[in-house]
Amino acid sequence: MPILKAADAGGRFDGSPFPASATIAGVVAGVDSTPASSLDNATPTLTYYDGSGIAGTSLGPTPPSAPGTCTVVAAFSGNVDYSAILSTPLSFTIGRGAAKLALASSGGSAVYGQAVSFLATVGADAGTPGGTVTFSDGAARLATVPLDGSGAATFTTSALSLGSHSITATYSGDADFLGVQSAPYSEIVAQTGTEVVVVENSVFKNKKLMSVRLTAEIKPLAPGGGVPTGEVTFELVTTSKKKVKVTTLGTAAVSGGEATSTLKASKVPQKGITIVYSGDANDKASTVTTPRLT
Repeated sequence: MPILKAADAGGRFDGSPFPASATIAGVVAGVDSTPASSLDNATPTLTYYDGSGIAGTSLGPTPPSAPGTCTVVAAFSGNVDYSAILSTPLSFTIGRGAAKLALASSGGSAVYGQAVSFLATVGADAGTPGGTVTFSDGAARLATVPLDGSGAATFTTSALSLGSHSITATYSGDADFLGVQSAPYSEIVAQTGTEVVVVENSVFKNKKLMSVRLTAEIKPLAPGGGVPTGEVTFELVTTSKKKVKVTTLGTAAVSGGEATSTLKASKVPQKGITIVYSGDANDKASTVTTPRLT
């Protein structure tokens, strides 16, 4: 009696179906025992089932294409010479496909407080991957972002600290595709430039100048951001006989991006003063000289 066998159709998901095959073998009178795809010009039919075994949903004769475990059974309907036979159910697996991940940045260098965007693009030979992408800075997770309909995810941050950062993107995978991690992307964050803006507030009593309040606003230069800290020194710089003399009129800590100093009328110089911002870990130092105070 002939023996009917179904051949494995497994592989990795690539968007195409995975058809099995059937062969008939055995010692049959008048028939070569070499396995063949038909018997007396009658070709076996294949029926596919979802899951391991034939208890799952029948998929009919259509070969499966989605990842998962399937089972196939070959059937020979029989003829005047041979009885109908079924093959032993054969389970096979279609594995998840390989995804490709590319990571790019809006720029490889930035200044402190600047918004930097990272774009992860996930693709495959067939189909569009779904799922999420996790952006990390070394071992520290920054954010997890869902992929859009084109397989892209974007993360924007202005919170990167000063120094060099090794940014990676990790794709989670989905029902059809395996996860994958990008190569590290180096992002370098440098100190941001600053400028000092001075606001003068003169106090008069009976039209007589009593004091001058100076507020130094320390502002990050675009595209930087954040709130500078540090210290401001208010100085009077004079030159006599080619010698430069610096007189400190006051110092103040920067709080909320501002530092203030109040000069009594008797201490108000007859010329502009120089305001020196010391800078901090994230912000560069800067200086401005005011016009003559009121």
